[in-house]
Amino acid sequence: DPETLITEEKQKVKLHKRSNKISSFLDDLGDFEDKDQIVVFGVSKQLMYLLADELTELGKKASRDKQRLYSFGMITGDQSTAQKNKTIENFQSGNIRLVLVTTAAGGTGITLTNASSMVFLQRPWSMVENQQAEARAYRIGSEIHDVVKIIDYVSKDTIEETDLVQARINKEISLQNILRDKELMKNWLNNGDVLQ
Repeated sequence: DPETLITEEKQKVKLHKRSNKISSFLDDLGDFEDKDQIVVFGVSKQLMYLLADELTELGKKASRDKQRLYSFGMITGDQSTAQKNKTIENFQSGNIRLVLVTTAAGGTGITLTNASSMVFLQRPWSMVENQQAEARAYRIGSEIHDVVKIIDYVSKDTIEETDLVQARINKEISLQNILRDKELMKNWLNNGDVLQ
């Protein structure tokens, strides 16, 4: 900053092939039924593009009758509304099997009720963003499935395992407590403050 003469270093991380989460997901992809429609969520756009590259390569190598297993579309901040709508349409009609979604771009305002499985390669820290992402498949129209599976990929011995999962649990418990306590709920709605 020229005014304060404070230098701030910013680091940009670039992901490289192959992520342990992508490897695990691709290894598990054969365990899904061929008819399963799968939404794959991630926070990182880079991670979604790495997965897209892997799926493209697998699709090229697959026999003609197996290519649909690797067919996908994407919903990220890079696409126009028309492109996102086309991806949603293709997914909902069954023309593509997978849709790769960043939680920031696809957490609200879209319907993916054709999904029989939702995979989270990454979860956002925000409980609201998590709930909104899950709600993409849990809405009117999802009753076509007996159950919608939600699968989380969590890297062992990482902050994700030790802190993120526990933070999500704690936030959910706090929200349930707020909803049960009418006075606490009133304070929260009026002031955004639960500590009064």
